[in-house]
Amino acid sequence: MGYYRKGGKVRPIFAPRGGKRPVIIVLDRQETRSIRRQPFTLANIEQLSDQPGFYTLYDENGKLLYAGSSRNIRQRLLDTIYGRGDARTVDSKARLLPRIVKMDVTYGSVNQSRLNERRIKHVAEYNARD
Repeated sequence: MGYYRKGGKVRPIFAPRGGKRPVIIVLDRQETRSIRRQPFTLANIEQLSDQPGFYTLYDENGKLLYAGSSRNIRQRLLDTIYGRGDARTVDSKARLLPRIVKMDVTYGSVNQSRLNERRIKHVAEYNARD
């Protein structure tokens, strides 16, 4: 579920350190659907739904490179492939794109997605600001 109970209190599970796979918080199981460890290809991205959610991008060793959320995951990942965005993000996308091998996608509410992004992005290499 993303939370655990200890001493009568409900506490969140935080992202692990050291490139391990992050634990995703699920607020509502009915509206959540996941796609795990898909190859990061144009064909796979075009098959994604135009729904809000959370995505993580990994290199060939399984190291977390980038974590993000979007109101339209398909469009956001297409923007990553085609290098669309403002000047700051286009430069980082150009460096990131050759390293991406796999992706995880979790569809869910915008609030759930943003919560996961805030928890996990400090672990990802390309989310860190210089």
